[in-house]
Amino acid sequence: MHPGRIQALSPFDHVAVHLYLHWVTAFRIPEGVAANEVFWHLRSGLEKTIQDIPAIAGELLPLDPDEIDNRQGRWGIQLSEDQSVDQVLFQKDYTQNEKLNYERLVAMGMPPSELDVNELGAIGLWCGEGQRRGVFLAQVNFVCGGLLLSTCVNHHALDAIAMGVIITRWASHCQNIDLSSGERKPLLPVLSEACFDRSILPQPALESESYETLKDRLELWAALGLPPYLHYPPSDPNTLPTPGPKLRNTILSFSKHKLKLLKEDASQPSGNEWISTNDALMALFWRSIMRSRLGSDIPNSEQNPTTTELSSVFIMVISGRARLSPALPESYLGNAVLHGTSTALDPTKSSLAELALVLRSSLAAITPEVASSSLKLAAHIPDYKLAHSSFPTALDTLLVATNWAGVPLYSLTWGNPLYGPAEFVRLPRGHMEGVLRVLPRRVDDTLEVFLGLETDVMGRFLKDPDIVKYGVPLF
Repeated sequence: MHPGRIQALSPFDHVAVHLYLHWVTAFRIPEGVAANEVFWHLRSGLEKTIQDIPAIAGELLPLDPDEIDNRQGRWGIQLSEDQSVDQVLFQKDYTQNEKLNYERLVAMGMPPSELDVNELGAIGLWCGEGQRRGVFLAQVNFVCGGLLLSTCVNHHALDAIAMGVIITRWASHCQNIDLSSGERKPLLPVLSEACFDRSILPQPALESESYETLKDRLELWAALGLPPYLHYPPSDPNTLPTPGPKLRNTILSFSKHKLKLLKEDASQPSGNEWISTNDALMALFWRSIMRSRLGSDIPNSEQNPTTTELSSVFIMVISGRARLSPALPESYLGNAVLHGTSTALDPTKSSLAELALVLRSSLAAITPEVASSSLKLAAHIPDYKLAHSSFPTALDTLLVATNWAGVPLYSLTWGNPLYGPAEFVRLPRGHMEGVLRVLPRRVDDTLEVFLGLETDVMGRFLKDPDIVKYGVPLF
């Protein structure tokens, strides 16, 4: 890749939303460590990371229709002329802000309600008018007693797995800096070319299938997370449904022991049907949230007549890297997102084992053929502007979940002067009702799940006997 060049996006990128995906990683900083020393350390590591991955210093730009591709709504990444880290990394001093005092936040459990993306983030959830649409942005927020490192990617170019690859690379480069001399230790292994190569994904001109031959396969639209035939009014891709004042966020913690117990309880007595821990966890949330939404605090929902004709949809957002044929490398730097859609006539009346199998079946249905064909369908969508409104549409479904447990943010070491690993990984406030996010796994194998529900629903949910049995709310 050469500086100044436009890098084309893949079909998966083009059907992704322009939302910025944010993480806030919290570090304790020992007394006496200078802020400028920490910032120099992080800046030096990110500078090297940009040399490895030039696209993260790039900017998303709309592409005009041309003779090769005359479709509306296409975007590309303009690679930075100078690959300057100063376009990517920023810093703020909040050491005099009592609300952001590190010990205060730790005592509260580091709740997202205290982490304002407009204060801590280099950009908000959406790109504002006139703002640069950076591919990757980071802001180093110094607070009294600690550091809140805010990182984000534009989801139109990168997914959460790709952001994890970038941050892991950044931490490794920081660890390889000898702070006393400013010299670097031996370089990290070079990322393979396949990690950068969006052209390995199908392009319309290279495929024998057409939109007409693929559009009637409804399972392909579902795998892309789009409504069939894109039959809905287009919406402004820069407009996100605003969480109402009655929304309450929480994080529930599940220990390794309780996760093992939950998986055992959600497995079929025969043991013939395998389920994952995530299947069991999502089955738990599905049933308990639906009970709470319907006002039923008791497991026997037959006592609640309002649930008789209930039909509920659960969408699990997953990485498609291993499901494509040929598979993409796990460190592929782009979007490779697929969706498993499950429907239950009444999850409140189903056992955990039944719901876990429904969820497992929806993922098993995304075969390599379905994954690859859905990508080909995305490559042939006649107007990408219509696909941009898929994210707000998905919020109309009852539950959406994604799992970032495999992103190793807690196990990363960043070298001196960041003496210890991250103590917390959080999302900033401002997220939507009915969306679950499994946060990166802690080093003791504890899982934390971020969830937003209407305030009255959340009150019932936290008292649900199954939630009380397996999980612990952190605030």
